[in-house]
Amino acid sequence: MKNKRYSKRRYSKKNSHLQLIVLLIFFVSIFQGKFSKNQILFNTYSKWLLVAFCLLFIGKIIFAFYNKQKKLKKYLYSRIFEIDKMSGPDFEKLLKAHFEKKGYSVRLTPASNDYGADLVLIKDNSTTVVQAKRYKNKIGNKAIQEIVGAKGYYNADKCMVISNSFYTANAIALAKANNVTLWNRNDLIDNFKIE
Repeated sequence: MKNKRYSKRRYSKKNSHLQLIVLLIFFVSIFQGKFSKNQILFNTYSKWLLVAFCLLFIGKIIFAFYNKQKKLKKYLYSRIFEIDKMSGPDFEKLLKAHFEKKGYSVRLTPASNDYGADLVLIKDNSTTVVQAKRYKNKIGNKAIQEIVGAKGYYNADKCMVISNSFYTANAIALAKANNVTLWNRNDLIDNFKIE
């Protein structure tokens, strides 16, 4: 259920930006008289309306940029107890922010049909697929099996599972046998300098 809401929210943001761009083009076209047969000049109120609309559009872009920077800062400076309360998509965004800070090119996979990977990392012509597990309990074999499948699907060089929790003994053994890197709670804290 969360994944559907997450993807709808992502779609609605893109859709609202597209609507604003279309409206801006429409108003500029009207202002230039392209949709007017008689090339009638607009009165002062219409010109001010267009100016107000343009300012609103620019303000929305500035606000979106500010909001994005604020969220990025939130992810980079989250403490471990805050991570424990995050949703799955927020945990993925936190990992994305930290890996980008380390110089990786990072792509989040779709919320559904991700084939077992949540992030795709690229650095020095090497591709790593990552499964993010924000759990309260220990992580079992399923996460290892999924990321091994994702490695083949994404044609990746490496694969890893990152969690705010720990792994069962069986999961650790399976990861070793399949060359899967595991980051548990302590590794997450150490590698990203989380308090």
